[in-house]
Amino acid sequence: RESSELRKQGKFTEAIQAAEQAMEIAKAQGQPIQLASAHINIGNVLMSQGKEAEVINGIREVKPIVLASEDDQQIGRYYTLLGICYRLLGQYTLAIDNYRLALEHFERIPDGMNGVASCYSNLGIIFSDQGNHEEAMKHYRKASEINQKLNNYDGIVGDYSRMGIGHALNNERKEALRCFDSALEVAFQHKLISHVPGLYHNRAKIQMYYGQLKAAEADFRKAISTASEIGRAIPQARANINLAECLVAQQRSKEAGSYLEEGLAFAKSS
Repeated sequence: RESSELRKQGKFTEAIQAAEQAMEIAKAQGQPIQLASAHINIGNVLMSQGKEAEVINGIREVKPIVLASEDDQQIGRYYTLLGICYRLLGQYTLAIDNYRLALEHFERIPDGMNGVASCYSNLGIIFSDQGNHEEAMKHYRKASEINQKLNNYDGIVGDYSRMGIGHALNNERKEALRCFDSALEVAFQHKLISHVPGLYHNRAKIQMYYGQLKAAEADFRKAISTASEIGRAIPQARANINLAECLVAQQRSKEAGSYLEEGLAFAKSS
């Protein structure tokens, strides 16, 4: 758990150290489930650093350790991690195969429904990447139904966001904006502020695509301010750059220049 929390905070070196310590303890105490979990945690950290190929090569070696745990939760996590890495590398067939293996294991256990929802979400992303938006939306809705039952608010925000993007790709503007409104409402209600800059940013891009430039500008500015408040340089950089583009579209090029410069500066510092 400590390693996972550190990874979410972007403290990757500390996260790997925590996982390695947990691994040594598990080995010394003969705890196969904890040992499998520690290996997977290291893989998740590397994946968060964009080292997908390294994860795949390394995780194959620990497959016997994970399977030896005979723990459906850890085996499901193992196949989920492989699925994510293959998806990020564009190897969609292998990604789908691994997500479906993960689903088999998560569905066997009472506390596996978070894993099931995650698999459906990730399968939806793959279908979206492949241009099959109808199939993507089916999987997003399955994930959303589970997360609603679990009161998994973090998952619910993600589901609304993905469905919003799905509606946008289907040229369903009103439905897309409604999804982002719902996502923002849940995020603020349950203090999931880390999601907020990205939600404002994506809603702004939809508004901009449909020529609602003033509404887009307002959302880009909200994305910038919330990213600044929580110290997130990459979302702040992205929102500044897109705000500059939005201002240019409004014939405000001089004003846009300062936002572009600021965005590039944040991008370099991140």
